[in-house]
Amino acid sequence: MASVAQKKAVSEFRDRLNRSGLVRTELIVTLADKAVLRDVARILVGGGVAADRLRLALEPVIAKPKRVKGGMYAMLRDSPLVGSGLVIEREREVGREIEF
Repeated sequence: MASVAQKKAVSEFRDRLNRSGLVRTELIVTLADKAVLRDVARILVGGGVAADRLRLALEPVIAKPKRVKGGMYAMLRDSPLVGSGLVIEREREVGREIEF
């Protein structure tokens, strides 16, 4: 169990981080990626030209595609199966009789 002094020290450390615009975060990564991610974090925290270049290099890799309304329908309309004559229908059944 942490002592009162330890809890206070951790709290003050986090307050200093927040005042400087930083946050502490925890990641679960493979051992092979640990050093790479630490280096990436160090460069980003350092700021400057290197951080800007790294952000620009990572942006296309990690960017999430924008969600477009009707995207599923557009994908289906652009499908190579359009016009192939493929008919997909579900059989309509009344059901089955169940004895109680």
